[in-house]
Amino acid sequence: MGLSAAPVTMSLPELSYTIWFSQRVGSTWFSEALASSGIAGRPAEYLNFARTDDALKHYAVSSAIELLHRIYALGTTANGVFGIKMGYSEHRFNGILDLIGGPTDGGPVPRLQRWETAFPNHRHIFMTRRNKVRLAVSWWRAIKSGEWHRRSGRRAELPDIVGDYDAAAIDTLMQQAVVREAGLQELFTEAGVVPLEIGYEDAVQDLLGSINRVLAHLGLPPQSAISPDVDIQKTADDLNEEWVQRFRHDRQEGWENRAW
Repeated sequence: MGLSAAPVTMSLPELSYTIWFSQRVGSTWFSEALASSGIAGRPAEYLNFARTDDALKHYAVSSAIELLHRIYALGTTANGVFGIKMGYSEHRFNGILDLIGGPTDGGPVPRLQRWETAFPNHRHIFMTRRNKVRLAVSWWRAIKSGEWHRRSGRRAELPDIVGDYDAAAIDTLMQQAVVREAGLQELFTEAGVVPLEIGYEDAVQDLLGSINRVLAHLGLPPQSAISPDVDIQKTADDLNEEWVQRFRHDRQEGWENRAW
């Protein structure tokens, strides 16, 4: 459902950042933990649309400037910090960029430079998951179960997917994750940007430490605790582990030197 048409508040954030990610790297969980600090914006997928027309329709606006100010209002905390997270797919990103990004002036302009014209005083954060096998298994499980996030007390009845292991599908998703991150790396390299990198595995081990790394990157004070209101639970269980171990065997079958 789109938002109802209402006057657009025209106020620019003082500091902006983007969390860039591919899939199944814990970006929603991490973004909610970051937002719970109350000082680091409210990062979410405000521009996750297949077509630019869908974005305009969703926010009930008719121009790029109105669209931007809608999402500024949603993603900015009282101290003027704005956060957004962006799942990377080059075609989709380029379409959004053509809507909200700065002009090219007829010459080559790094895409992140154009992105930054829409989001003032910008910082970049790259969230990754180093173990791409576990990433791909998590992704395939989410596709088959329909459960992308789990919150306490709200788990719906899920389909039985025990028999849905598919080595070829998991392998394809693993390759997609690698290619999406390669596309992100090209985006950073093209603009000479070195993002702050946050690893899913590190955040699981030390969420507060990872949050404080981001806050330091933004020039914001550290937090002493994570809000108990952050409510996203792990979906991984014994089935994930079973599929991971099966895939390890299947993917390396016939290899003289097994890597893992």
